[in-house]
Amino acid sequence: LDTPETRKALKRVNGRMTDLQSLIESGAAASVEQLREQMVNDAREDSIHEILDDAHWLWNLYASKKGKRLRVSGPDPDVRIRLPRHALVEVLENLVSNALDLPQTSIVDVVAEAATLAGRRAVRFEVRDDGPGLNNLDQIRALNPYYFPDGVRGGRGLPLSQFILTRLLDGTGLEFKSTESGFVIAFTIPEAKHEKRD
Repeated sequence: LDTPETRKALKRVNGRMTDLQSLIESGAAASVEQLREQMVNDAREDSIHEILDDAHWLWNLYASKKGKRLRVSGPDPDVRIRLPRHALVEVLENLVSNALDLPQTSIVDVVAEAATLAGRRAVRFEVRDDGPGLNNLDQIRALNPYYFPDGVRGGRGLPLSQFILTRLLDGTGLEFKSTESGFVIAFTIPEAKHEKRD
């Protein structure tokens, strides 16, 4: 599992994440409107099934390294939607790695399904784990940068994901839910609007 190709792929993902974090945190680098416009420009018609399949191998390597089990399921392969693939994968990467990093977690499921949001075609994603979850107060605090609740589910990943979803992709915010079998973090993002040219 620890091969030059894997290390290179991990470095590339980490680099994209660091670049995006720096861009957002600098404030001076780009306005929210400029970032939103970039997301629209980056959006391409894609199969959700293929996006998950492409990201799955990397997540699975990380899961194996942690001794965890990862399962990914998506809508029918024919379901295609216009989305900025890199931004979506960054958000999912944050949620999946957080779940896999929890010592109490043994199984993580990533589930996607077709949906609608504000009258637009959309996709709903859920990252489910069998860990202890967060209480209501920690769910609010976890969206603040560098807050680390007892189970360690914090850092910059959740606030960054919330920013990308709500400010750049017109999506819902992160939704937290405790279940009998564990914990769920979900979000829904609509199809990117087509760029209007003069």
